[in-house]
Amino acid sequence: MARDDAQIVEDSLAALGPLTVDLGASFYEALFEAAPKLRSLFRGDQADQIIRFVEVLAHVVSNLRATEKIAPILQDLGRRHIGYGVTPAHYRPFKVALLKTLQKQLEANWTPEVAAAWDATFDSVARQMIAGAEAVEPSAS
Repeated sequence: MARDDAQIVEDSLAALGPLTVDLGASFYEALFEAAPKLRSLFRGDQADQIIRFVEVLAHVVSNLRATEKIAPILQDLGRRHIGYGVTPAHYRPFKVALLKTLQKQLEANWTPEVAAAWDATFDSVARQMIAGAEAVEPSAS
């Protein structure tokens, strides 16, 4: 990921102030609006899921430049998501929902530059997660 993209993503997330449950709830609302069938993948407590999402988002963004640190974490996350029924095709609606949520939250601060940086960041994260999922032996999933 380009250094400029990492800085833009960090700055735009910081502009939201402290990340809250509201951000996570808005994300899942956008996700289920874009892809209602994905709701069946979420069997646990929605409040816990929202908190985990916000925590992971903050952790990933704060480590964008630490590729050696974040890549194994993302690959493990991809492996774990196999158990939840996530397939590579599911990453697209997640991306749409995340970008829509960020656009709504950032309002006038959502510029073409910010959109492009988040788009590239999501693609980079998704590639790492999918690589981790693909590294799993078929019998292990």
